Amino acid sequence: MWREQVSQISKMREKRNRELNLPANENELSEFRKSVVEKFGEEVLPQEYYEFLQRVSGIEFNGLKIYGIDQKFESAFSEALS
Repeated sequence: MWREQVSQISKMREKRNRELNLPANENELSEFRKSVVEKFGEEVLPQEYYEFLQRVSGIEFNGLKIYGIDQKFESAFSEALS
């Protein structure tokens, strides 16, 4: 379901000469997974979220905001869980 929606959003943004965020790379995903497990003691995020990040690292569209992986987010995530 989310894949189709991301595809539709991508098409709409292309019409306005705007692109989606780049996907998270393997190193970013690996580090993010590790930090989640360290903070919670287990894997708590759904696999689909990681799949989403492999497609696009965050998206903001028409009031919808799904966070991706970036330095600011990782820092805020770590601080919030400390």
